[in-house]
Formats: sequence, structure tokens, C-alpha cells
Amino acid sequence: MDPFLIAVIIVLAVALLAVTAYMEWIGVMNLFTMSSKPRYPGCGHLKANPTSQSTRCWHCRHDRFEHALHVPGHHAPSSH
Repeated sequence: MDPFLIAVIIVLAVALLAVTAYMEWIGVMNLFTMSSKPRYPGCGHLKANPTSQSTRCWHCRHDRFEHALHVPGHHAPSSH
């Protein structure tokens, strides 16, 4: 095998290992620390806009849009 190819594989593997370890560390730290990020008082979801005065997040206010992807499955099959 080409030594350059082996070096590229090793560098990519180390980068992937570092990213995975960082993500695991963040996940573990989230278990033990309280989030100080602003949350909506009505539903507890994180605020995308900390200055928002709403009591519920956009998703909770507009939950009817969640089913928009399911609508095509409820129509009768077309006769094309």
C-alpha cells in the first residue's frame, strides 16, 4: 500500500475519534450539569431567540404542521 494513503486513513481515523470523544463528553456533561440556556416556561424547550416573550415554543404553538408529511399518505391513490 501507498504510505500516503495509510497516512490519510490514520489522520481521518484520529479526527473521527476526536470528534466522537468530544460528542460523548458533551453528552455525559449534559447529564450532570444544569442548562443555563433560556427556556420557554410553557413547554420547557430551549429558546432559539432568548428575547422572545412567548410562553410556548414555535413547535408547540404550531403542532398542526408536524402532520404535514403524513397528509399525502392519507389521500386515495390516484388513477394515473
